[in-house]
Amino acid sequence: MQQEKSSTSIKPTRLFVPTPRVDPIDLLRAQLRELRDENTELKGRLEALETRLTLLESQKQIDMKHILAQAKEVEHTLTASMANLATQVNATTTVVSSKVEECIQERHRQKGLALSLHIGGLLSTWWEDDDCTSTLANLNQAIHPAEFDPNTIEKVHHHHHNNQGTLVFKNKEARKALLQQA
Repeated sequence: MQQEKSSTSIKPTRLFVPTPRVDPIDLLRAQLRELRDENTELKGRLEALETRLTLLESQKQIDMKHILAQAKEVEHTLTASMANLATQVNATTTVVSSKVEECIQERHRQKGLALSLHIGGLLSTWWEDDDCTSTLANLNQAIHPAEFDPNTIEKVHHHHHNNQGTLVFKNKEARKALLQQA
């Protein structure tokens, strides 16, 4: 039995694995190398970013100059267009004002014709230069039997050079009434 005990009892043994001894200075040097490599890589990336930033800033300046030039061109074009438009508006206003003035004068002329009656071929004795009432009384006698109310006449114009005249009535109805009587 004792033999059996010896065969069944195994003595625990320890295993030793040899590990290299790490020197703390070597470890620090390795870390320093890694940091330097990482630093070199970061410097390269930084230089690339700085180069890209410089290019972007240059492009931005070029773009801004181009935009400014375009804005000035648009401003000059708009200024010229506005000046041209102002000239056209002034010319149109002048033409329209002239046409309106012509229309106003024509209307006054037509109104004057509507209220006027030209008298011709009468003796000069019926004209009284300073007295409209006496002239109208003389005219009434000259064109008798057509009688009219002298109060319907606003003005009498005597044309001395040809012994003719123009009666300006106060309204169209008075003119029509005299023309119907004559």
